[in-house]
Amino acid sequence: MAPRVLKRLVATPEPYVLFAITEYFSTQLFIEYKRRFDPQFSIIYLNTLAHIQHYYWQKDSIPENERFRYGFGLVDEMLGCLLDQRQPGEDIVVLNAMQQANSDDQPKWSNYRPIDQTQFLDAIGIRPARIEELMTIEAHLFFDKELECDLACRKLNDITVDGKPFFFVEKDMHDPCKFFYRPDYFADIPDAAVMKYENGEFPFFDYFKSLGVRTGYHQQIGHAITSLEWPQETFINYELFDRVHEFFKVDSSLNRSPSELPAV
Repeated sequence: MAPRVLKRLVATPEPYVLFAITEYFSTQLFIEYKRRFDPQFSIIYLNTLAHIQHYYWQKDSIPENERFRYGFGLVDEMLGCLLDQRQPGEDIVVLNAMQQANSDDQPKWSNYRPIDQTQFLDAIGIRPARIEELMTIEAHLFFDKELECDLACRKLNDITVDGKPFFFVEKDMHDPCKFFYRPDYFADIPDAAVMKYENGEFPFFDYFKSLGVRTGYHQQIGHAITSLEWPQETFINYELFDRVHEFFKVDSSLNRSPSELPAV
């Protein structure tokens, strides 16, 4: 399989091919580690289909869409490899967190992210103790002091592009020195656009890049296929953790943030 996968990368050096191939090899590594360490509970997260539907989905064209055919085919092989390694008596859950829908009929929606989180934050005078990057355009920032955290929130909230606020910022409910932030601006941004902040301004694309215009979006409905006997056919996605706790006979009340847990 590996030579065929690499051959496709050489023949078609597009981002979606690299993305899918990276996940394919990640799956092989997951299988090897699972075989070697035999954990009681393991999770693998595959994002190839989400990537392809976000950027390459033309309405009513899936059968003719080469990117979709390639992505579906490789994900099918990944799932096959995982299921082939399933041990006797081992339970499994295959879960898609959300359904996808084509966005051709929706308003145009562009995504942007910092080229380098540290360089961008340093340019506007924010120096967190730690940066935890999340999905695509999002991040958690951690600070040593609450005052530093509050000042950083204020700076990001005041940033504008074309006179409009650019970021969504949310303080953490449990940790006063942590917050979540992401771009909250989805219109087209021209090449000459300027980002204005507390002490000045700079060309937007000096520190940000466009991820393109989305072609598909998430819907808040998912499906689970499992070998477990679950009493409910429908439940809220975060309740999956309760199902896992029930399986391992773990007290669900322990599913709290570190700051809420008793000291040991």
